[in-house]
Amino acid sequence: MKILPAVISLSFVLSSACWAATPVTQGVIRFEGRIVEQSCATGTDEAESIRLNNCPASMRATLLEARNIDSSSAASSIKVQLLSDSNHGRYYDQQYRLVDVAGSPVKAGNFLITMSVP
Repeated sequence: MKILPAVISLSFVLSSACWAATPVTQGVIRFEGRIVEQSCATGTDEAESIRLNNCPASMRATLLEARNIDSSSAASSIKVQLLSDSNHGRYYDQQYRLVDVAGSPVKAGNFLITMSVP
């Protein structure tokens, strides 16, 4: 009966020695993909405002910029002003409007609005 424990011990020793003798290959593990989440619902209204509704919290640091693309318009420095910001769970709503240098709402023109998301 003492032979069985000796055989088991010897097999463990030999298997670990064989395992240690196996060369370790090095390589690179790379993960690719993207996290896809619904984007904001956008729109405008009669109050000349831009709405972003049901935006995921991951887009909270969204940056909006406006550029005048109408060459006949005199307004060149346009800013995007945040009017309201509400949070409801995992989502939020924001409302913006375009304003000129004096802070007055812009009511006419052609603008390219760029939304940058982190």
